[in-house]
Amino acid sequence: RVNDAAMQAMGGVMGAGLPLLVARAFDRFGALQFVCGMVYLALPLGIALAHVAGRASGLQQSRALLAFLLLGAAGYALYFACPLVGPRQAWHALNSAASFPPLSAPTLLVAPLSVSRHVPRNCIPSLHTAWALLVFLELRSGSRWQRTFGLFWLAATLTATLGLGEHWPIDLVIAFPFTFGVYVLVAAPGRHSAGRRWAFSALMMTLVALWVVSICFGFRQLCSHPIATALAALFTVVSTCLLGSAFLRPQLADCAGLPGDEQRQVPLDST
Repeated sequence: RVNDAAMQAMGGVMGAGLPLLVARAFDRFGALQFVCGMVYLALPLGIALAHVAGRASGLQQSRALLAFLLLGAAGYALYFACPLVGPRQAWHALNSAASFPPLSAPTLLVAPLSVSRHVPRNCIPSLHTAWALLVFLELRSGSRWQRTFGLFWLAATLTATLGLGEHWPIDLVIAFPFTFGVYVLVAAPGRHSAGRRWAFSALMMTLVALWVVSICFGFRQLCSHPIATALAALFTVVSTCLLGSAFLRPQLADCAGLPGDEQRQVPLDST
């Protein structure tokens, strides 16, 4: 049994509305679906490019692969805390002959929904979103084209996760503090001590825990106040990005403090 009915009951942009909107855009614009779908499937390529770019940027060691593995392990554990399958599989459980996207979202009772045990419960958090955000964070200190590529990869992945019906919007929201919470622990230390990085990570994971607990035990309150829920989700994403950017800025300054080729050509002996 899964809790997807509670996700749909949130209504508005936090319910079925946004996945349906993006899925219909995919139906209308085939090129958009193709590009976003290819990015979604080519996730290992994005991680590999971020790793190579990190090694070539002048950093002593790229932590993209370590962060990738830690995000996967922690995310897999969270799947069991709040089992969800996403709108495509949830609606398929009601009518296996129905096509996706439907003309309107099928009615789901606010109760555990029975779904085949063979369907993965892999929604909270959206690991595709987490890994795409990791690609962007790894490329943020690179050249302009690297930053542009990282932003494109993140935007295309976010669009695909919704348009393909694999995730509810809240899955993407939770992925932001989840990713920053893991990334700051393994990224180049910069000017922050281990204690400060652990404190920041604890703050991010507290946000994740608050959302998971609210969904599992307080979903009726979330559904009763859709505007407040949407604002809380927006606050989570914006505050996480602002705090995370400010926290990681010293590291960025260390990477970009020397102009041009001086970033790669540091004298061995100044005497």
